[in-house]
Amino acid sequence: MVDGDEVHRLLVRSDCVSPVVAEMWQSHIQKSEVIPNDLVQSTLEALLNAPVVTYLVSVEGKRALEDLYPSLIAVMAAQDAILALGGADLFGERICTRLDEIAQKAFPSHIAAQILAPIDGGPNAPGLEVLRLCVLLLTRCAGGARQLTSGAVLALAGGDMTTAVALCLAVIRNPGSPEIPELQVRCWQILYHYSTPHGATEFERFSGHSTNDVPIQERLGDHIQHLHRMASALVQFDAVTIACSCSEDAKQRATTLVWVLRLIHNLSASENFWASGQLMARNITVHWPRFGFKLLAPHLRRLLTMSEGQSQSALTSQRELRRDLRTVGWLLHHSPGLRPSAKAMVSELAMRAARGAQHAPATLAVVIGAVANAAALEDSNSPLSRCLMDVDEVRKAAVREIFPSEVRRLWVIGRSWQVVEDLGYWPHEEEQEDDEVAKAARRMEEDWLAISQLHSGFPYDSTGEVDDWYENWDACGWNDQGADKSDWFTYEEVSGPECLWGPETDENQGQNLQQQAFNGPLGALSVASPIVPMSPPLGSPMSVTALACSVPPDYRCNIDGRLCMSPVRTPQGILYDKDSISSWLTWNKVCPLTGEPLTSADLLVDNDVALWALEVLSHAWEPRLGSLTQCLPLSLPAGEKTPLQQRRRRRKSS
Repeated sequence: MVDGDEVHRLLVRSDCVSPVVAEMWQSHIQKSEVIPNDLVQSTLEALLNAPVVTYLVSVEGKRALEDLYPSLIAVMAAQDAILALGGADLFGERICTRLDEIAQKAFPSHIAAQILAPIDGGPNAPGLEVLRLCVLLLTRCAGGARQLTSGAVLALAGGDMTTAVALCLAVIRNPGSPEIPELQVRCWQILYHYSTPHGATEFERFSGHSTNDVPIQERLGDHIQHLHRMASALVQFDAVTIACSCSEDAKQRATTLVWVLRLIHNLSASENFWASGQLMARNITVHWPRFGFKLLAPHLRRLLTMSEGQSQSALTSQRELRRDLRTVGWLLHHSPGLRPSAKAMVSELAMRAARGAQHAPATLAVVIGAVANAAALEDSNSPLSRCLMDVDEVRKAAVREIFPSEVRRLWVIGRSWQVVEDLGYWPHEEEQEDDEVAKAARRMEEDWLAISQLHSGFPYDSTGEVDDWYENWDACGWNDQGADKSDWFTYEEVSGPECLWGPETDENQGQNLQQQAFNGPLGALSVASPIVPMSPPLGSPMSVTALACSVPPDYRCNIDGRLCMSPVRTPQGILYDKDSISSWLTWNKVCPLTGEPLTSADLLVDNDVALWALEVLSHAWEPRLGSLTQCLPLSLPAGEKTPLQQRRRRRKSS
């Protein structure tokens, strides 16, 4: 419902119409009267030709736009309020044309970097608010949320992945007033699309990098790195917190949670996705009371109840339940710190699935994999272990037949294998060997046959030429030099004297932190900074994603690896982002790394980290440098120390 007082306030702030016109809008809305077409047209015409908009689209080059943002945001917010009442059919095309110009001029590279800036950056960055309003106007002009595409969001974000993620989350946080129906869910769908291989290719195409001739193993490695960068962006801009907030609406809770879990699944469902999976799992652990207890547990219980029977709806619920349980299982696989929190939830689901004879063996196999990864089966005398042991032999045999194929979708942690076998859910070695050899041969033949159908020149023959072709790689021009798996999937930290952010530490401070043994609930974060994406052409500016990837560990929160927007330290000197550690301390009273007692009063604000990050970001696009290129790394002069390093020296000397 549109608020007449709010429309009046927005029109007055825009300074594009007279107070009399603003009062006319207020009166029509409060009396629930039909808005005259001439009033709509004259108001939108005035807003389209606002002085700030005319100046912005006509100015050439990169200029400081901070002074223009308040007026521009006021005009665009007024346009959004008017379009919610009508006029999209008459002015939609003109508004969309202006949006392209506004997005390019109002969000240049030196402004885009501000979304990473501590204190006033992130969702509070004025440039990001302009892009959010662009999405709202585009959606209203296009005819609804379903018309919003991932390509449109990517174009508004300038092709940058971090900016696109931040933009989607900003729209989810504030989907307009009045709210555009289904816009929040649509933005979650777009984020899910960005996590797919097709979405990753879309980013590469936008940046002008061709991937047609790239070997498949390099493509796999690039996709893993893309997911690592995307997980870092989701953590940086509080995706889990936003998911918890927008799921409070009962009408869209189920749909929102489905797409959120699919997004998390794409980021974690492989042993090769350990970096992105660990970042998401640790961030979810911090918000477990809201995300796990209030959202995830009721969702899984509902699916388990609906999956009983053999009806079509029950079969659909079974597939959805198994997919979501695999997602939970992979998060538990990547992050041991999540296991104590999730153990009660997955144990309850496993006991219900074991006691309910109507649940399919495949569902029971997935649940057992989840509880195994939660380390919930180690106590042989626990109610869960006894419940699983009491399952009849017919169901156990059915699970044993399914479990080998299931573990290819969800890797079970090594410490639980013997327990699963002792409970009778893993086939004995003798029968497993015979079955697996036959199944492997059959799967290979099916795979080669499928490939031969896609590629007419593929040398498949049922007489066995597949094996000859497969073994003779040289005949196909295959070069396996450097094709070892350990070379495909590597993570490197962007650090050293050439780092954009300056020297990371002095006197091996960072190395000492990594070498310490942390016995806290979460333990040390073992994920390095993401790899910087493909370098832009010489002379072009560095993207926000590249800037975010180059943040060294000294500026990152030790919980989830985000760039600290409000940095604080514990008495032991461990750096955290204030929002992350505050969420953790609401239900834990110990340091997540060390396990020592910790309260909010013990945290010390570290302004040195925030000020140094602001200094780097403010100089990253300094006009005297033109554009920051790969050949112009911004680092400290030799021998000069950061404020943080200077303080460490003073602390050591004292």
